[in-house]
Order: sequence, then C-alpha cells, then structure tokens
Amino acid sequence: NDRGVQQIYENYINRGVKRSGNDVAFGDYMLNESYDFIILDFKHGNDLLERNALTLVSLIERLNTTYASGYQQDITLIGPSMGSLIAQYALAYMEKNNIPHHVKTYISFDGCHQGANVPIGLQNYIEYFTKKGIFKKKESIRKGLYNGLAAKQMLAHHTSANSQSVAPDALRIKFLQNLTAVGEYPQLCRKVAIINGVSSGIKNEYHSNAN
Repeated sequence: NDRGVQQIYENYINRGVKRSGNDVAFGDYMLNESYDFIILDFKHGNDLLERNALTLVSLIERLNTTYASGYQQDITLIGPSMGSLIAQYALAYMEKNNIPHHVKTYISFDGCHQGANVPIGLQNYIEYFTKKGIFKKKESIRKGLYNGLAAKQMLAHHTSANSQSVAPDALRIKFLQNLTAVGEYPQLCRKVAIINGVSSGIKNEYHSNAN
C-alpha cells in the first residue's frame, strides 16, 4: 500500500529495453505508439483476493462502457504476482456470470497459481520478533509476509495449520473453492504465463526437465 501509480509506472513499466538497437523506455515508447496503460492499485493490497478481483471487474466494466466502441484492439491484462490471481478470478468470474470483458490476452507474470511459499521457520521467526522482539508493533511485516488475508489465501503451507506436512490456512481452502466455482481459469482469451528466472538463463540443476 506504500506505492503510488506513478511509482509503479516508473519502477515496473517504464524500464529500458532495446528497440532497433537503441535503448528506449518501454512505457513511453508504447504510449507514443498510441497504446494506453491502465494501472490498478488497490487501497488494501492484502485484502481478500476475491474482493480486489471484484474491484478489477468494476474497472473493466467501466472501461468497456466508456471506451469499448473506440477500441482499436481489445485489452491485454497483465497481473504480476498476487495480481495474477486477482486477474484470474476476475476474468473467470465475468465469464461465469456472462459479463463481457473484452480481454484478448491475460498474462500471468510470476503468478503463484500452485501456491506461494514462505518457509514455516521464517513465518514463526517473524511472528516472534514482530510481537515480542526488536520489531514489536511492526504488524505490516507480519501481514505482508504471511498473516494478511491475501497472504493466507496464497500460501501453500501456513503456520496456522500447525502441520509438519504442507497444509494451507482455511482461507486458502475457501479461495480455491471459490475459484473452482467460477471455472478456475478464463476460457475466452489467450492465457500466457511468464515466470521469473535467473538473469544468466542457466537451468536449475535440480529440475533437469526445466526449459
């Protein structure tokens, strides 16, 4: 919640790329090519994924009502990290309820569709130090890392389950049920997944089949 729209644009969109051998700022270049960027920044980033997804639904409906007649092409929706799950649920929800979304491509950028991972030891360590130790009262650290509503929905293994084997919080179980209820993934758009990797491009030796 501490980032503004301009900061998101500068830090994550308007980055340097090569174009015909020249260095260009990607965001500015795309704007000059007559593309538009719509950045959705949530007031409560760690709220329930479904609730923020419905905010995205409202935004898409508003854009389509206001501008769809003048679209030169339909929407490309990019969801980074947690945003990929929000976008997934929003689009699936719209299709389930016969709400046109005019999204031609949905890009999941480093999305944790199979569950995010914060080691249990780290969860318990932060739990202790943000309640009794030097970081006492730093509740935002605890919520952002593992104990906020969205964090509980994303983590494959959560300390609240009190289990030595991988087990989620009850909020994740409910989210997965809600996702199933709307059809898991949207079907009326192209789906693309991009995963972060090492800058060298070297394969992970522990995953021999990785490409």
